[in-house]
Amino acid sequence: MVNGLVSIPPTDGNANGVGLSISDRLDGGVLREFVPGVENRLAAAVIGAVLTQPLTGDGPNGFNPLVFFGPSGSGKSLLVEELATAWQNLHGKYKTAGRVVCKPAAQFAQDFNIAVDTQDVEQFRKEHRRAGLLILEDITRLAGKEPAQHELRGTIDAIVRSGRRLVVTASLPPGQWPNVMNDLQTRLVAGLTVPLALPGRESREIILARLTMQRGIEMPEAVIAMLAAAIEGPASNLSGALNQLMAGNEDSHKITMSDAREFLSHRSGPRQPELREIATVTARSFSLKVVDLRSRSRARAVVTARGVAMYVARQLTHNSLQQIGHYFGGRDHTTVLHGCRRTEELLHTEPAVQRAVEQVQNKLRAAG
Repeated sequence: MVNGLVSIPPTDGNANGVGLSISDRLDGGVLREFVPGVENRLAAAVIGAVLTQPLTGDGPNGFNPLVFFGPSGSGKSLLVEELATAWQNLHGKYKTAGRVVCKPAAQFAQDFNIAVDTQDVEQFRKEHRRAGLLILEDITRLAGKEPAQHELRGTIDAIVRSGRRLVVTASLPPGQWPNVMNDLQTRLVAGLTVPLALPGRESREIILARLTMQRGIEMPEAVIAMLAAAIEGPASNLSGALNQLMAGNEDSHKITMSDAREFLSHRSGPRQPELREIATVTARSFSLKVVDLRSRSRARAVVTARGVAMYVARQLTHNSLQQIGHYFGGRDHTTVLHGCRRTEELLHTEPAVQRAVEQVQNKLRAAG
């Protein structure tokens, strides 16, 4: 146990929980919601170190700045929220060191613009640069916002110099953020960059077990294990599956093996194309490259093709808006939704777009 926060199991036969029942693996310490599992043990260990080691800037345990990156659904927001809570619990008695500022990077940019307009930049800097812990989520949302990027660059320098903490999250690692200044990315990568992965099978078992306990559902461990093995992806997929099981069950507080098998048999259908397949077929249809669809280009042909690809992905796969956006250049779910709606509008007004969508869908179905 690291300061009561994260249990890092020894590297013996039970390091991954092998041989333990699901109920024996439910306790996650202070990380009440985030389930690190084997796939995210490094992230859990780093959180433990951040909370137990004094910040030395250039010391071996400095980890400053700290960048967590991973696909939508890997738990970035949940992880930093729990870090913020644990930080306040540990350091709340200190007026400055215990203060946490946690906000989306887009909000940071918006607040900075307001500060400039109201000539209150010094107060803005005091709020962000003197916090004991500053957390900025989805740092790639600063793309193209150069004034805010310059301000963040100065904020990073001030925070590191004064021995405070900066944590940011992103869908992609530093160095792969389009329209974000290179020297800003360099400053962030100088600390520690930690990848986050979608929950693995054992983590999904724990998540599903927690969901059933929270909702008062009786479900044997064998059923939990079977569902967790079959339902991959983010935790939201498990929650959605559980909702469907409950809705289709007369006794919504008890789910049997036969219920689960029937659900999975209906759930399985034709093979879903992967996002890279959709991107490849769409790019070829528009005489473009896949890298164009995943870029930040706003050229009309690229925007149209990208919209077609995202629209087809929504039609033929179970990927969430976040997962689609992550693949197509780290875009957020609202951008994906806008692109899909725009494409749907063009289907009724642009015959070329209608033909392109049909062509892409037919090729993908033929390949399946």
